[in-house]
Order: sequence, then C-alpha cells, then structure tokens
Amino acid sequence: PCWVGEYFQTLGPGFQIHAYILISRYKDIFISHDLSVVHYISDTIMVMHQGKIIEQGLASDVFYHPKEKYTQQLIEAIPGKKIA
Repeated sequence: PCWVGEYFQTLGPGFQIHAYILISRYKDIFISHDLSVVHYISDTIMVMHQGKIIEQGLASDVFYHPKEKYTQQLIEAIPGKKIA
C-alpha cells in the first residue's frame, strides 16, 4: 500500500502521532513532504524534486547528513529543526 502523509494533516496534532504510529507498523511506501515524519516511520528515504529522485539512503543518513541542497531545505523547513 501507499500511505500519503498529507491526508493526516487534517487531523489534530494529538491524532496525527497516533495515526503515524499505527501506519508505521504496516508501511510499504509512505509519501509526504514532512521529512520529520518520514524519518520517524521509515528505514530508508528517497527524496524527489521536480519528478526526479535526487537523494536516497538510510533514513538517519539522509536526515542528519543530507547531500543535496533541496533535501537540506526540506529539513530546515521543519519547525525547530536545524542541520548541525
């Protein structure tokens, strides 16, 4: 199945985390613009920009050591998150 994170944006924050925990048990593909959520529930991350894969790897590697500027921008857009 394919889980699309934007559907969960309509839920309140308290319900979002419960929904993400539930689907993380059954994930195959999860599509979202929110890399903090993708990092939390996925083992690997693939970042697309303008329809092309620009970066992929282990979730922790991509999240904490992004190689592409677009990936860095997505992570910097997370409230309260800055790349060290």
